[in-house]
Amino acid sequence: MSQVLEVRTFSYLLDDLTRKARQDILEFSDLAALTRGEILSKPGTRLRHVYFPTDSVISVWARAGDKAFLDVMLIGSEGMLAFSQMPGGLPLRVQVTKSGKAWRVSVANFDRAVAKNGGLKNLLESSLSASLAQIAQIAACTCFHDLDSRLARQLLMMVRCSGTKQFYLTHNLLAESLGVLRSGVTRSAARLRRRKLIRYSRGDITILNHKELEKISCGCYRALANRSARAA
Repeated sequence: MSQVLEVRTFSYLLDDLTRKARQDILEFSDLAALTRGEILSKPGTRLRHVYFPTDSVISVWARAGDKAFLDVMLIGSEGMLAFSQMPGGLPLRVQVTKSGKAWRVSVANFDRAVAKNGGLKNLLESSLSASLAQIAQIAACTCFHDLDSRLARQLLMMVRCSGTKQFYLTHNLLAESLGVLRSGVTRSAARLRRRKLIRYSRGDITILNHKELEKISCGCYRALANRSARAA
């Protein structure tokens, strides 16, 4: 384990911990390969693991009906997925949006590490606070902002979470995540492309002008970025 600790994890939260706190986590963790589309947890069930993404991105979807879901949280290398302190199953689907790796530790081992390390307890509290803030912000954004602004916000969050301006997101997945029809996403994406803000082809999206795309986005993106788990 001492050799593992010398290697950069590329999870900002783990890198920011003290060596002792990081060791308490990594001692019982494995670096798991996550695949785009993989379901980590279904509604009504409890997560079995806590995840610290390195180059993967995990989405949390809130159930809006028997089959309808809305993407209410994106988690990348600046955050962690840990709902272990919340009792019972949640009406949430946890799914991998971008393939990559994440440090994975069982809930039982994570809870034991938190109980004996104040730094980890503070990290968990900050992460849960940031997660709830993101869910609330996206709920408000969905109700009050137009599709172009919301699409820009979603793309910018993918850049922030994935650490790259190139990623794979189909129009179908974007439509599902934003809770709109695919045709609406197609028209909105076409407007962004005409303004030379993005390039896309068969799900491959490239952000061409981050600064101008942020101007299109509503203020929710900046609010979400400022409330990231790392900033907390």
